[in-house]
Amino acid sequence: MNPFKIGYAVLGIILLNSPLVSQVTTLEKLGQTPGGAGYQVNYDSLSAQLIVGCGTSLWVFDMSNPQDPVIVAKKPLMGLVCETDVYGDVLFAAATHDGVYALDMTTSSLETIDHFQLGLPGETQGAYDLYRTGDTLFVASNTRIIRLKYVEGSGFI
Repeated sequence: MNPFKIGYAVLGIILLNSPLVSQVTTLEKLGQTPGGAGYQVNYDSLSAQLIVGCGTSLWVFDMSNPQDPVIVAKKPLMGLVCETDVYGDVLFAAATHDGVYALDMTTSSLETIDHFQLGLPGETQGAYDLYRTGDTLFVASNTRIIRLKYVEGSGFI
């Protein structure tokens, strides 16, 4: 018998019995999407909700009972979710190749309230980070920082 095959079998048994497997199970419980790495996590303490950017999708979990998280909303996007921020019932999300979204946190589909595409017409720029102070967002693309103001009922101005 090949000693390398025996070594790989023993390594496989060790890995399957290690704590690493339970961590993967926990990620799947929270909503890991196949092929989508968890890249961004944000917690809204007012609503006890965990917002997770899983690859190109957003997942919102009710964490009022941390031992039993419940998925309350999901939304697919085109680009990787890089940053989120909650402002009242609005979830701002920055995503590569998508720009910035204002999403309705009161809906299970995270309905789009407004969308701001970065770049000139015909040009795609990703939104890689955002910072919010009050109703003003500062969004970093790969070439510049843009200031957006959000007005409830009107969207981005």
